[in-house]
This record gives sequence, C-alpha cells and structure tokens, in this order.
Amino acid sequence: MGKDTRRTASQKRLVLMSLEMILNELSHKHPAENIHVARSWLSNLCETILAGSNIGIKKVLRTDGSFFQIQLAPGYFLPNWLNDRQVDEVERLFFRTIITKTPFLRDLEPLEVTERVEFSECFFDGEKANGFLYAYLLNALSVSLLSHPKWDIPKIENVIIHQLNESSGDLEENPESLRHASRAEHLASHQTWIIEQIQDSIRDGNDIWHRKDELYRSLIFCDSIRRQLKKINSSHPVFPQVKQRLDELESYCRNWTTGAFTPNALSTKARPESEATLQQFGKERRFECPDGVEREFSWHVNLNPGAWRLYFYPLEHERRIIVGYIGPHLQIVSEN
Repeated sequence: MGKDTRRTASQKRLVLMSLEMILNELSHKHPAENIHVARSWLSNLCETILAGSNIGIKKVLRTDGSFFQIQLAPGYFLPNWLNDRQVDEVERLFFRTIITKTPFLRDLEPLEVTERVEFSECFFDGEKANGFLYAYLLNALSVSLLSHPKWDIPKIENVIIHQLNESSGDLEENPESLRHASRAEHLASHQTWIIEQIQDSIRDGNDIWHRKDELYRSLIFCDSIRRQLKKINSSHPVFPQVKQRLDELESYCRNWTTGAFTPNALSTKARPESEATLQQFGKERRFECPDGVEREFSWHVNLNPGAWRLYFYPLEHERRIIVGYIGPHLQIVSEN
C-alpha cells in the first residue's frame, strides 16, 4: 500500500492507538441536487461507519472544522439534517454522537503528526486532499460520502503525496493508494487489514483492559482480569497469545447466532476441567462477574509459553463470553 522503504525513518507513517476513519472532504465539496439525495448520502455514511465499528474500527469520524458548515443540498446544511424529522431519529443521534466527540484534523495528536503535515501535501485529481493526507500518514481508513461514482470503490488509486525528504532536503512526489469505503460492502475487502491494524495498535495488557469495550465487544471481563492484565507488558512472552486467544473468542461470539456453545468451533482447543479438579480446587476457579454473580469457570484454553491458562464462561442466552482468569496454570488433580 505504500513505499515506506524509500523514505527516511521520520517520514514513515504512524499508527493511531485505535484504527480510525477519516472523512474525505472532497466527497462533500459539491452539494446534492436535492434534499432527498442528501439524506441518502448521510444515511449511507452512517451505515458505513457503523459497519466499520462492528468489525473493530473506533466509532468516530475525524473531520475538519468546515464539516459543520457543509451544504448538503441547496439551502440544506448539516445542522438542518441533524434536526430533520424526516430522517430516522436513531440515525441522527448516532451521527451526532460520532461527530461531536471526534477531534478535528487540526487538533490531531501527537504533535509529531501535525509537524509532519506541515511538510507534506496531498492531491487527488488535481485537488488538494487533506483528508487523504491524514489517512495516509496515520494508516487510517478513508471514508467518503457516496456523492459520485469515483468514490464507489474500496481503494483510491493515484493519490499524490508530496513530502520533504529530511535527509536530502528534496521534495519527493509519490503516487499512493488508500484503503477506502463509501458503503458498508467495501469493508469486506479490508477485514484482514483492519484486524491486523487493531492488533498492531495494542501496546500491552493494560492497554487491552482500558480498550476492552472497543476491542472485544462480545466479551465480558471480570474485574479480577484488570490486575492480571496489568502484569503483562509488551515484552512478556505470553502477550501475543493473550491477544490471539481473546481475538478467537471475540470472533467466535460474532458468529454465534444460534444454539449452545460449541467448543470445536473455536480456532484453538478449549476444554473443561475434570470433575475431580473442580471438586478439589473449584474455589480457585470461582470469580465474581460484572453482574454481581459468582460463577465457576471450567472452560479454558492454553497460553504458551509458560503454561498459562485463560478461563472463560459462555453465556449461552446472550451469546457472549465472560473472561474470568488470565494467568499461570491453576492447581489440578493429576490424571495419573
């Protein structure tokens, strides 16, 4: 997707703590022919953002300050749409939430990003494109209003990036391609990349705890997990396996639509404790859950190296999974 090998280290793209969506402002440069079309644009954008958030992208939309003043159709501006009673109320509330809590591009942190923007420019079809520039520098997903057929594609080609090479002092011009979506269907081709980006953005166990509602929406974490995750730093040998196992449980839940918990459907082997172990050491496997109920956790998966275990409890009526323990092997009754 890029040509980072041709750039100095200071010119490489950064990765946000969370994968985000950045609006292509060129897609709202020209208003729709009428209010009906403008409504369809916003409705489609909401569906795209919601679909992205359902597969792990942060439920925000980065824009610049001009977004609140855009004219969607003749005499019909964004504030008109936000108060339009002919637009679904849930849709308007959803959109109001994602744009009011989102920082503008000019307020983007860290400072290193904003400094790099000062020495970079981006053009598409001969027009300056700040949204594409930020999406490129942050390796984020670019999203557009479906206002023109040229935005109805999952990848934008020939985005021209001008960057100053700090070593030579020369201005370099490189064509790039950006991952992009203007409808929910476009996200299917990005799913593997999205998962990889989210995984790469997780720094350590403490980061997992603080971002659990964003990263693992189908999982429920007992409070005891907080202390356990805080002990797992980025260099801990079990850290990659913790991420992988949690991802596997999350993926299972997202595809769990009917029936009882099926351990064979998990990507890794899961097994329950023996009755003998539960009778003798069951107290070690009892954890208070967020709903105030203390449950006995029998199902578990291995975490290697180090013979660690992750204990979980399937909630079949909700089709979610509670995570109760991540740590060293608990006591068992020997089968020999």
